[in-house]
Amino acid sequence: MKSKDPEVFITEAIEAYMGIVQTVYADSLKMAALYGSAATGTYVPSVSDINLLCVVDPASPRRLFDLGERSRKVTRKYRITPHILSLKELETSSDVFPVEYLEIGETMELLHGTDLISSLEIDRKNLRHQVEAMVRGEINSLRQLIITSFSRQKLFALELREWAGRQSALFRGVLRLTGREQGISRHDIIEHLAETFEIPQRPLLELEDMREGVKLSRDLQEVVSELLLAYIAVAEKIDGPEYR
Repeated sequence: MKSKDPEVFITEAIEAYMGIVQTVYADSLKMAALYGSAATGTYVPSVSDINLLCVVDPASPRRLFDLGERSRKVTRKYRITPHILSLKELETSSDVFPVEYLEIGETMELLHGTDLISSLEIDRKNLRHQVEAMVRGEINSLRQLIITSFSRQKLFALELREWAGRQSALFRGVLRLTGREQGISRHDIIEHLAETFEIPQRPLLELEDMREGVKLSRDLQEVVSELLLAYIAVAEKIDGPEYR
C-alpha cells in the first residue's frame, strides 16, 4: 500500500491527538504546539517522531492517566511524542532547558492557546552549560553504539539513523551559542557548524544522508570515526575561553 504524504500524515496525527487533549484538559489546556522535524519540514516517515508540547494549568495527575488511556492507540499509530508541562514548570525551567525552549520557540507551530515560550528569559551561561552537556552526551552515546552494535551492521545502521534524528536540534543549539546565523536547511546548518568549529563537513552530511536512507559511498567505520572526532573537537572548543 502506498504511503501517505508526510504532510497529510502529520495533519491527521495532530487532529487526532489534539481532539483527545482538548477533551481531557478542556479549559486547563493553555498552550499546544507542534515542534521539531514535523514543524520544520525535515520529518522522515517511519523514522521521525511527531513532537507536541502541551502546557496545562492546573496539572492534574488524574487527567494525565486519562490522557494516556485515551491516546494510546493514536500515539502508537502516528509516533507522537507528547510533552505535558504545567504552567509553573514552564516558567521556572528555562535555566535547565534553554536549548529545548529556544528550539521550540523558533520552530513551533502554535496549535492552541497563547505562545508562552516567547516570554521566557534564556541566560547565555545556562545555554553554554547545556550545549556542552548535550555534545558530550552524544559523544558517549556514539561510543556506546560502536561498542554494542557495530559488529551487527544492520542493527548499527538502524540505531545510528535514530541517533542522527536528534542531531539537528543539537547543531542549532551549538550555533545559537556562537551567535551565528543558522540558515534554513540542514545543509546550511552543517556548513555553518563546520566553518565555525573548523571540522569537516563530509561526515556530518553523510550522517544526514544515512538518516534519509541514502547508501554511503565509503566505509561506515571511517565515517563514524570522523564523526566522533568532530564532536570531540566541538566539545573542546565550547569548553574553551571563547564561549565562557
